[in-house]
Amino acid sequence: MTSPAPLTPDGGPWPPRAGAPASYVPMYGPEFEDDPTAFYRGMREKYGPVVPVEVDERGGFRGWLVLGHREQLEILNNRSGLFTHDSRWWRDQVEGRVPDHPLVQQTERRRNMFSTDGTEHQRLRSPIDQALAGLHPEHTHGYVDHLADQLIDAFPAFGPVDIVAWYAQPLPMLVMMGLLGMPEERATAVSQTVLEIVQAGPGAAAAARRMDELMREQVEEKLKAPGADLTSWLIAQYGTGVFDPDEVADQVRLLLQGGLGPTSAWIAATLLRLVTDDRLRGDVEKGVVTLADANNRVLWDDPPVHNVFMNWATAPTTLGQYEIGAGDLVIVSMAGSGTDPAVRPVDEEALRASRAHLAWGAGQHACPAQDLGSMIVEAAVRRLLHRMPALRLAIDERDVVWGPSYVVRMPVELPLMSPTRVPASGAAEPPAFMAFPAAPGAPQQFVAPPVGPPPGADDAAGGQQPRWRALSTWFLRK
Repeated sequence: MTSPAPLTPDGGPWPPRAGAPASYVPMYGPEFEDDPTAFYRGMREKYGPVVPVEVDERGGFRGWLVLGHREQLEILNNRSGLFTHDSRWWRDQVEGRVPDHPLVQQTERRRNMFSTDGTEHQRLRSPIDQALAGLHPEHTHGYVDHLADQLIDAFPAFGPVDIVAWYAQPLPMLVMMGLLGMPEERATAVSQTVLEIVQAGPGAAAAARRMDELMREQVEEKLKAPGADLTSWLIAQYGTGVFDPDEVADQVRLLLQGGLGPTSAWIAATLLRLVTDDRLRGDVEKGVVTLADANNRVLWDDPPVHNVFMNWATAPTTLGQYEIGAGDLVIVSMAGSGTDPAVRPVDEEALRASRAHLAWGAGQHACPAQDLGSMIVEAAVRRLLHRMPALRLAIDERDVVWGPSYVVRMPVELPLMSPTRVPASGAAEPPAFMAFPAAPGAPQQFVAPPVGPPPGADDAAGGQQPRWRALSTWFLRK
């Protein structure tokens, strides 16, 4: 007896498959990994704005790589309603064709704004938008400076510093855990769990389940004792309506994890650009170019998110020169968009000023934390350049090794050094409070995590490090 054919998420039969392309371009191997920008440019020149690709050499993991800016906007704006972020529409996975791959876990449907569309997406996005709107820019910037100084103070006293491991990776996580109001014990557990998930090893699935538990604990704690933090504000946005703790926990997880890798990658890419582009570095130091424009320049060539594997066609359609079948995976390449001559400015000044790139996405799924992400990156880069004014690359630029570039591309290591270091000044002290609109019944002031003593100083309580000092240095012992 044969098992019944799988149905679409709408409950109907899948339509006949579209005709397969003559071949699929390998989206793996040295050509793709060593220089993805050249890979995307070459694919556009050879195949056009849409390319049939195979993501895994074992076969089965196939999709349509969209490189054209116009075609990407067609998907992201989704005025036709033909595309979805709901991974239940991934036909190849439903039919068991997709091999086990780290990317598959990242497409898992969750109860948050990123996995939904239409009115349900708006219902889930609105509380996040409102919670983020409560952040006070000046005080948040000061908080980033404070945490950046803690990390910089912990740098090795001599020799090169791997700025990825010591700074670019831990800083965004410390910032987000602080803004979410996590206590030390949970923040430490979350840090370790995120590391296991990102490493995509055999323990990644168990780590993902543990992360769900930690997020539920965070929500339950803030339900009982709300504070002036993002978790409490998110909970408050649900008002008197139906409240599902698991749904809110998924939303908190999205707030925490959604931007960690991209923000770290953007910090690293900007620093690499500034220590290898003497003209840009000089213009920034002289004030000819703002740091915000320098950061934006990086988004054209090295966007934090290279590709988004979260769009599926819900009905047969045409994209570029190809017939796309219902349930086909459509991969929107932000890195590919930056090389599209239809929108890429031709001179450096225009590249720094133009925001026509799609690094933040577009449409209903555009990044909700653009202001916060930009603030973290600008503060991180500015603070490091202030504290280490003669910063330079400790190796030849050609020897920088890059990690996998499917979604987030970042150097594996980035050794930088500076012969001079400037001590932290009072300007980077954490604000005594942040006057944010707190949740009902919550304190009206955000109290920054306790400040640790300078490295080497004894704590008045008997040598114990305060929680955020201990948490900052935990990253460097792992």
